Amino acid sequence: SEIADSFNYMVGKLESQVDEIGVMERKKHLLQLDFLQTQINPHFMYNTLASIKYLTWENNTEKASDTINALIAILKKTIGNMEEEITLREEIDLVRQYVFINQVRYGDRIEVEYFLAEEGMECMVPKLILQPFIENAFFHAFQNKKEGKIRIFAKKQRDDLICEIIDEGDGMS
Repeated sequence: SEIADSFNYMVGKLESQVDEIGVMERKKHLLQLDFLQTQINPHFMYNTLASIKYLTWENNTEKASDTINALIAILKKTIGNMEEEITLREEIDLVRQYVFINQVRYGDRIEVEYFLAEEGMECMVPKLILQPFIENAFFHAFQNKKEGKIRIFAKKQRDDLICEIIDEGDGMS
């Protein structure tokens, strides 16, 4: 009887600890998401606003308006939306807005092509999973080469979503 009571006590204690670990993991994950959402680079914000200012000086109000709308879309999805996951379609929309803003800033010297299989577009992905790769390609892959392409591929393969980002940049040693 004592052994059974001790065993039941240990099982109860173990279940409690497993539940506690689950709660801690969830909190950790939410903190990581909060950190990602605060990672909208202040330089990106500054440069985007400076680009808008420049466009207004040039009286290019249509492009300035489009740039503001792209920035609003990014802010709405990253800061205003507390969901941890979004559809690939929404993530690609964020990437398109980000690419648009960078092309306003740097011109069309870096072209982005999208090869997206429709069956994967409703798959849920962590928010901002692709943007850092696109950012790295924009700012690090084209140091020597001043122009080129970034290609984004996405397809569903069985139960997996396969995403690839390939650039024609300088390459790595």
